[in-house]
Amino acid sequence: MNAALGILRRRERELLARRRKAEGRASRERLRNSRIALACFIVLAAAITFGVRTTWVPPAVKLTLNVATDPDSRRFAENHVGRLFFDSLDGAICREMWFNNDNGRFSDERSMRCDDARLQESSANALQTDAQARALSIRSGFSLR
Repeated sequence: MNAALGILRRRERELLARRRKAEGRASRERLRNSRIALACFIVLAAAITFGVRTTWVPPAVKLTLNVATDPDSRRFAENHVGRLFFDSLDGAICREMWFNNDNGRFSDERSMRCDDARLQESSANALQTDAQARALSIRSGFSLR
């Protein structure tokens, strides 16, 4: 019986030693993995910071901007005053006014026949810019026909 008890205690000690070894190995592995994760996080944060500070954009995402160079666009860029044109409900009488983007005020409001205004627009703007096309499409969405 003492012999059997001795064998049992020896197996328990061997099992306990194996458990301690496995726990130590797991602890070292967790520590190594956490260090790797921290290093990867630091590298990623540095790359993002570098990208933001230098406005880096991947080559596939770079945008090209086409700036309109017609006289009306240049005049607006210089003085920040733009022309607004409003159709009436019946389409006969229209209003034209100028809007100053710097102070938010309207000026030089006048009424005219819509046919006359459209003739002036078509003769003055033979070449239509992208900004004008967008503005006209937005305006047409609000007009009732």
